[in-house]
Amino acid sequence: FGALLRDITDRKTAHDRLEHLAHCDLLTSLPNRNALQAKLTAAAGSVPLALMLLDLDGFKLVNDTLGHSVGDQLLTDVGARIKEAVGRDGYVARLGGDEFAVMTVNCVHPLYVDQITTRIFESLQSPFELAGQSIFIGTSIGIAMSPADGTTPEQLLSSADLALYSAKGDGGRVRRFFA
Repeated sequence: FGALLRDITDRKTAHDRLEHLAHCDLLTSLPNRNALQAKLTAAAGSVPLALMLLDLDGFKLVNDTLGHSVGDQLLTDVGARIKEAVGRDGYVARLGGDEFAVMTVNCVHPLYVDQITTRIFESLQSPFELAGQSIFIGTSIGIAMSPADGTTPEQLLSSADLALYSAKGDGGRVRRFFA
């Protein structure tokens, strides 16, 4: 009988770290675009779902006037508030920049999505206290629902993005369903 033993703890740790980096936004610790894409791929077409894309209103002004470090902290705090507002009802991800996404599965009624977006709006109403400043930030939300607005991740993202564009065009701080 012969045996060869090898300690692969470091290799396993490095693999786990790479996996984390591939699917996690380093700034907010929320899932990233890749993780959302994987979730959408797994769920799209098999269960009804809603995809909400959020874009912060006035974020560029915060970065320009208070600096990127304050902007980064604001993004982290916004992500935490969105996650708290959504709770177990959805999957929250940061897509990049000042864009976030919320996906809810087994969602068939627009009024349910409306309730979630209302909670998100309410969570962002109170100011963020950063760098000795009270920062007020709002968001615009574009919503797409499967299967009506798409059955593939690409279709759902495109539909939600068009709805978001409509919300931004209406002055921001509103939600729009894809039409």
